Amino acid sequence: PPPMATSAPRPWAAPPAGTCSALTALGEALRSLVGEGLLVPDAADKIWLAAMAALRKELQQAGVLEDASGGPGISGRIGCYRYNRGEWMLALEDAELVWSDGESELRSRCGPLRIFGTEPEKERPASKAGR
Repeated sequence: PPPMATSAPRPWAAPPAGTCSALTALGEALRSLVGEGLLVPDAADKIWLAAMAALRKELQQAGVLEDASGGPGISGRIGCYRYNRGEWMLALEDAELVWSDGESELRSRCGPLRIFGTEPEKERPASKAGR
């Protein structure tokens, strides 16, 4: 899969091919809001980058994104990402398990894959009373 973007798709064009559906939907919404003049491009950039940072953090905590050590990982297209009150779910399509020693790589296809996780209690957003 393509690497995760580290910059916003200025001047708010369509996200590149292979972008997960959740980020594609966010990109389309931001592009529409900027196009209608309801959101300035700088604000859209901040929203996009915050979403990318949150998704990257979740993927790293789940062990889905490899760090620089080249340890085991998972690759695939993100079909769905949900987050609610400290609990999250990531659904990968065409998932593969990937092992690398820095020189060679071994891949094993495992098809669709769902990964569930929970934020540590101290990192969960405060719950709203009455909800």
